[in-house]
Amino acid sequence: MSTSPGSASERSSLVGGVSAALGLSGIAALVWLWMLTATTIDPANWVRILGLAFLPVGIVGAVIAGTAGLRSAGRRYALFGLSAAAVTVIGFVLLITIYG
Repeated sequence: MSTSPGSASERSSLVGGVSAALGLSGIAALVWLWMLTATTIDPANWVRILGLAFLPVGIVGAVIAGTAGLRSAGRRYALFGLSAAAVTVIGFVLLITIYG
């Protein structure tokens, strides 16, 4: 019986899953930014800041975890996370261009 916390393949697929989750959080923050910009929603400042804090965290985290997970068992999740980060960056640039 092994006392290690998990096998190497479980940990490597976890990195891909983290990349996917962070990429999705970046997209969610982009949608929140769009709602704040394009609609009449006016929440408290702490709610705005809390939602927008996930934009850079999601992008940077998805890229770091995605590049680490590309050569592992979680490759498809890492690719999804990297793609979600790219969509977030493109959407952010478009949002700034249109509403900026």
